[in-house]
Amino acid sequence: MSLRLVLQAAARGLPSLMLSAGVIIRNYCFNYSLNHYVGAAGVAVAGVMATVSSLTGAVPAGCYNSFSALAGVYYGEEDRESLLDLAREAICIGTVLCGATTALLMLLSAPLSSLFFPSDAAVQPLARSMFVLTFTYLVPNVFYNILLQSYRAQNRMLLVNIMSFAETAVIGVFTMLTIGTFGPDAAWLSNTVVDVMCIIVVLISVVFYRRKLDFSLPALLKLPPGFGAGSGEEMHFSALSIEDVTLASEKAIAFCLDHGFSSKIANHVGVCVEEMAGNVLTHGFKSTKKKEYYADVRIVSKDGGLTVRIRDNCREFDPRKRMESFDDEHPEKHIGMRISAKAARQVDYYNNAGINTLIMKF
Repeated sequence: MSLRLVLQAAARGLPSLMLSAGVIIRNYCFNYSLNHYVGAAGVAVAGVMATVSSLTGAVPAGCYNSFSALAGVYYGEEDRESLLDLAREAICIGTVLCGATTALLMLLSAPLSSLFFPSDAAVQPLARSMFVLTFTYLVPNVFYNILLQSYRAQNRMLLVNIMSFAETAVIGVFTMLTIGTFGPDAAWLSNTVVDVMCIIVVLISVVFYRRKLDFSLPALLKLPPGFGAGSGEEMHFSALSIEDVTLASEKAIAFCLDHGFSSKIANHVGVCVEEMAGNVLTHGFKSTKKKEYYADVRIVSKDGGLTVRIRDNCREFDPRKRMESFDDEHPEKHIGMRISAKAARQVDYYNNAGINTLIMKF
């Protein structure tokens, strides 16, 4: 295995490691503070908080993880509009779902407290306060994490690594510093306060990145100023039949020639489009029951390079694995795919929500 690949994998896993380290600090400080200033009742309510949080936390996590799954694909394609639309939808849907979850827990604070502590009237006010205050963190949390996932998709890992540790660790430290003055409510609000603080830190980083006060969505996502293909820099075509694939290949060759690429590169791109999209329509749907299927082709010419994206809704298939299994003793087999593999300088594949996305860079 390549040392470079190992180091890349370790760097990708660093945010999870930092998060785990932060969780250890948070849990120790949080439980120590409650036990010292509130007693066993506070620790018991904190246990309920952790249990309920494991369920409610799935709401923002589902939103920002869904965003993350597609953000990397759109960023790799330089599909600015799709990425911005995705971010808007994730923020809007996440805010509505998280706000509704918070309101529901507030309204049901009394019956939920009775559910967990039915015979202990002394703990009831503490538990009700926890249900009212704690889950106000959901809305800022989903917004903050969508921004972090955008930075992660762009490999802006310094801030991601720092915040992965700081967000969790500071919750415990904040609780320890404030619970003596404000009582258990400081613990219940700690997550919300820290998430708001994290958003402020991110906004400050945006100002430094842009060198001006710009909090538009592209600025918040830290998209490079020149990111995205203009109308004259891209070609889009949907293929529903083999005839469509042939036409898409011809248009791809013409597009490359019109944008100053050599006939050799243009023909390679044409072969790639015809081979990959043709395989989708010829073989990809034989084992499926779908009545409607497609191969969607998008080509971008930007900064002297070409990016070809082929997206389809057939069964999952990673062409890179087929490319790696070619038999050199029979070079005549899979000739089209062999040409595609050699011509492209980078090949990436993703499957998200049943959609296959193949990205080839030339």
